[in-house]
Amino acid sequence: MISIGVLRRMVLVALVVSAGGVWAQEAAPPTEPAERVEADAPPALGVGEVVRTHQLTLWTMIKQGGAILWVLMGFGFVTLVMAIYFFLTIKPGREVPVNFVKRAQSQIRAGDLRGAYQMCEGREELLASVLRAGIRMSGHDRYVIQEAMESEGERGATALWQKISYLHNIGVIAPLLGGRLSPLIRQKTLS
Repeated sequence: MISIGVLRRMVLVALVVSAGGVWAQEAAPPTEPAERVEADAPPALGVGEVVRTHQLTLWTMIKQGGAILWVLMGFGFVTLVMAIYFFLTIKPGREVPVNFVKRAQSQIRAGDLRGAYQMCEGREELLASVLRAGIRMSGHDRYVIQEAMESEGERGATALWQKISYLHNIGVIAPLLGGRLSPLIRQKTLS
């Protein structure tokens, strides 16, 4: 079973990996021989003449980026929103509430399995579902109870992992779009 701390670290790593894929690199322009550069050099400027250079702004990069850049920005926004949502909702206190643990332990130690089961019945926490599965098998052998609780814990961990897998998918797809597909698309549009 994956602990909540490990789960949070995985979300953070997925966020960092997916954000890193959004930055694209451009190839350096080919260098020319020295003679040709001197022949193509602009004439010397006179006093008071101003050189106008093309300034690369964010808006020009967005316009030149095309549809792929808009998709990558969408991935970035979705990743940011999902990461913030997961950091706010996936907490150890939410899946294993301290008060619930104390009440469940006291009821089980007192032998009130029916009361502990009823307490678990209306709750959605991971611990409540694992405890409910174990209490449901209370008349069986120890290994049957343990197997039921482990399988319920695996189902809960899989549900938590499923939430984070969307961040992983974006982290895998975004670099492919930015680094591999955009040069191919640009090459097709030029030819």
